Order: sequence, then structure tokens, then C-alpha cells
Amino acid sequence: MKRGIASPARVATLAGLAIWIIHAALLAHAFPLSELFTSRPLLYIDSPFHQYQMGVAQDLWASGRLVGYDPWFAAGHIGGVNYNASAKLPALLAILLPFGAAMTYKLFVLAAGLAAPGFVIMAVRVLEMDALAGVAATLLGTLAWWISALHWYHTAGMVAYVAASFAALPYVALTLRTVTEPPCARRFLWLGLWGALGLPLHPLFPLPVLFVMPMLVLAHWRDVHWRSLLWVLATVPALSLAPNLFWIWPSVHYAGWADGGMSPYQKVVDIGIVFAEATGRIEGAARGAHLYSMLWFCTVWALAVRSARQWRLGVGMAGGALVLIVFAAVGAAWPVFATLQPNRLSSAGYLLLVVPAGLGIAAMAEMVRGRGAGTPLRYMACASLALAAAASLFFGRELANEVSARDTPHYGRPAPEVRAAGETTTWLAEWIGRNTSPDARILFETSLGRTHDGAHIAGYLARTTGREFIGGPYVFMHYAGYWDGYLFGRPIAQFSPSEFNERLKLYNIGWIVAHSAVSEAYLSKIPGLHELTRHGDVIVYGLSSPSGYFLEGSGKVASRSVDRIELSDVEGAAATIKYHYVSGLRTVPAVKLVPVDEPGDPQPFIRIIAPPRQLAIVYP
Repeated sequence: MKRGIASPARVATLAGLAIWIIHAALLAHAFPLSELFTSRPLLYIDSPFHQYQMGVAQDLWASGRLVGYDPWFAAGHIGGVNYNASAKLPALLAILLPFGAAMTYKLFVLAAGLAAPGFVIMAVRVLEMDALAGVAATLLGTLAWWISALHWYHTAGMVAYVAASFAALPYVALTLRTVTEPPCARRFLWLGLWGALGLPLHPLFPLPVLFVMPMLVLAHWRDVHWRSLLWVLATVPALSLAPNLFWIWPSVHYAGWADGGMSPYQKVVDIGIVFAEATGRIEGAARGAHLYSMLWFCTVWALAVRSARQWRLGVGMAGGALVLIVFAAVGAAWPVFATLQPNRLSSAGYLLLVVPAGLGIAAMAEMVRGRGAGTPLRYMACASLALAAAASLFFGRELANEVSARDTPHYGRPAPEVRAAGETTTWLAEWIGRNTSPDARILFETSLGRTHDGAHIAGYLARTTGREFIGGPYVFMHYAGYWDGYLFGRPIAQFSPSEFNERLKLYNIGWIVAHSAVSEAYLSKIPGLHELTRHGDVIVYGLSSPSGYFLEGSGKVASRSVDRIELSDVEGAAATIKYHYVSGLRTVPAVKLVPVDEPGDPQPFIRIIAPPRQLAIVYP
């Protein structure tokens, strides 16, 4: 029989598309769409760091490589894909598109946000949810993007994580269909291809799948086709990993010098986070949302679904979401999991709940219509639907606030998301460009609290000004790093003045940009260091005479770029330069390079044996 124009499936599809269109309109307003093709970069929290990663990827790809020698930070280090956990897709787009890193990143951010409801609609269709349940799940998933921690993560620059969380929904749905039906080679291939795309999008893409699928298999125990399950286990991981080995290998082989163990982000261990987030609180490590309570409330009603298939789906999804939410709160107790920054995963867990919550809303509506429910249960369903309707009005107000520029609390960044560079960022870029030279490096104090206009701007400043920085484009990245009064592996106050001056010479530091009170108190007492200017909390210090880039011999650094350092006027039987040595470096013309250790740095520096007056150090 042909489906009518008003069939439940068609109505559900049209309703889902209407929700998607409204989401797109809100996104176009909050972004806003008019900024998409302007030269104005998106500079908020992690976004400048990712654009720096994209710029390095573009430079490396010009030579056909994924990793190379980056001279702009930490006195030279191996950079590229090994320091790029979550910006691989925008880096690829920057390589393929002619727009430049800033514009390409905005395209990626907008596209990732636009795709979110589409992933929920895909999951609904693959799961063959009832019309009302599917529409409710789509609406709840879209609301979760706007009025939960997911919107904070998205606007904070963790765009790929949010996109991967949404992409995991239809992946879970397709995996469930695959293991509960006879073996189908085409589905195995689709799962492998999807997994192969999800891994470079974000390394945490598999985690929601790994947590929820065991619970779904348990809930569907009698429906599982064991041959299909075994085929999935045998083929999908290999199909997902194989196309990604070309970047996984260099990421593992060139692990980098970042000290991830020092990073405090997203690794608090506290079971209380579960209850705080469920009740909508944002405090400490908890990033709750008012929507979360309603998701749990509606999920409980999913237990009343009459369809056995839908009941198993609701129980399995809810069980997997609960396990993931609990893991997010306590997973960092195990060091191997702490590196995943598990606290953020609760947002992915709550996103999984939109499926059972949608089923619960449909169950309420069915009982209100008097299908298979006694009078007391009907009254409970009526009251619950009334509560859900009242809550929807509140969520509508939250949504209106979220897309506004009002000076009120927001989950994510208030509109507009793309705006002019902050006052401090603009001032620093202009001052550095006018008052410094490439003859020495800048020691730049980064900030956990993102003092500089709410963003990690060191990478942006390096690319904009063409100056070398000591430290990293992000906190906790290198031994030769500086953040919030913590310098070269320990608190700045623990350095004696003479020891500190030796470090300034070792790294050829000519200027220091600091912001913390502890740094100001210390630096103001260092002989030979003078305050040059200040802007708000930011203070710039200068040395009377930087020591130069040569530890041994003499010469000049004529230019530097990714994979290449040009030296001129080199003199001496041997020359040691203040750049870190890595295996694979060579010179043009060819002379011998050897590593040499210097007190105060665990990484060796470059020593050139019998150098000519002009040479280039290149990688590889």
C-alpha cells in the first residue's frame, strides 16, 4: 500500500527537517553567516590554537609531509600531525581549499554545527523509531546542541569532539541494525568506512560506541545474530584503522615533548559530578544543563513503551549512557584513562539519552490516548506530558537567550561567535610587530584561564608577527614552556636571578610577555630586565642585549620556516645554534650535524661541524 502524504513516517521526516531548518537559521544568526567569507578569524579559547595547527599542516603539505621541524615554538621541535589530535579534518580542508586557515576553520565550524541535527535524524531513521519518538529525539538532540555543555565545547573550539559525539549516534544505530540482522557485507563496509572517517575527526569518536554497544547487545540478547556480531568484531576495527595508519604511525613515532600528565583539564575524579550535572548545576568540573533532568525524566517513561523492540532499544541506550556518564566522573582515577580527559564525555552520554527520552515521550502520549494503560497511569502520563510541555517553554527561553548577545549567562559563547580580535590580542600583535625583531625570541606566558581575551593566542601571534616564541601555542606543551608563573618545569620563583638569566641566554630570549602577579613580582627584580610597556594585566619586558642564536661560533639566522633554517655569515670550526636537534635534520650543503646537551634543557641542541659561511638546515 502506498504511503499517503500524511503518513506518520512522512510527517516525522518533515517535522525533523523543519527542526533542522530552524536550527540552521539560528546558527546563521549566532555565527553569523555574514562573517563566513571575511578575513576575520575565529579567536576564542582553543580556536586560535587549531588554526595554528592548520597553518603548520599547510606548510608541511607543501613538501608532501605530515610531520616536520617547527622552529616557531620551543626552540624547534617535531610538529604536525603528532601535535594535532582534533584538527585533522580542518587541516585537510585547509590543504584542499584556497581560502586560508582562518576562513577554512570558520567553514568547518559552521558545517559541523549545521550537521548535528542531521546525525540525529539519521539515527532515528536507521533505528526505525515511531514517528512521535523520532521527532521528539530530533528536537531533544537539537536542544542538546544549543543548551547544554555541547554548545560550550563547540564554541570553545572543541568543535570536532562535538561533531564526533553526534556522528556516533547513527553509527551506534547502524551497528545495532547490523548485529541484529543476518550478515551483510555492505553494512560491514559502511561501518568500516564510517569508523575510518570518525577517527581523524576526533580520537574520542569510538568511545560512546564502545560504551553503549555492550549494553545494547545485552538488551537485545535474543535478537543478536552471532555471526553478524563476530563479523563486526573481526572486520570493522581493521577497516576503520587501516586507512588511518598513515597518520597514526607518525603520531605514535613522534610522540612530541608535550607533558600531558601535567594538564589538569577534564580529569577530575568525583562521583558527585554525576548528580551535579543531572540536576543542571555548573560548578567545579560539573557542566550540567537544565535539559539533563528532563532527559532522565523522559527516559524513565521509556520503560513503559509497549513495543518490546523499542523497550529494548530504550533500556540499552539508557544503560550505555549511564555507564558513560559515570565513567566521565571517575575514569580519570586510572592514569591510562586520564589522558582522555574523561570529564567531557558526560555530554556525549547525555546526547545518547535523546533516543530513550524520545521513546519515553511517545510512551506518555500513547498512554494519554488510552492505549494499554489504566486510569492511574493515564493520569500520570497526562501530568508528565504537561510537565514536559511546561519545561519546553523554559527550554525555549534558554534557547532564545543562547542565540542572543545579551549579557546573561550562556552555555556557549554569546552571539556573535565570530567577532573582531580582542583588544589585548590586537595590541600585542601590533606592539610585537613594531617593537621586536626576528633576532631574538619572545618568552610568552600562556594562561590556563585564557587571560588574553579568553583565548590561547600564542600560535596566532607567532603566525601573525613572524616571531619565534619560547613555550608552546598551548599550555603544558613543552619543557621550554611558560604558563601562569610556571616556567621551564617549575615555579618561576624557584629560579635564582643568575639561573634565570642563564635560561634567557640559552634560548636567546629578547622579550618577555607576562600577565600573572607572581611573574610580575619575580621579573621586576631581575637585573638587566626592563619593563617596556603594559596593557591591562599584560606586561612586556625587554633585555638590554639579547645573546644571539649561536652558543658556539658566530653567525646570523637569515630566515626560518617550517622544515628550514637559513644561516649566514657563519664562522668557527664548529657552530652550536640555539635550536633543538632532532633525528633527520641535515644541511645544504651537506656537513655533519651532531646533538649536544646543554645544562638546563633535557633536549639536545644542534652542533654543526666545519660549517660553511652560508647553509640551510632542513628536515628531513
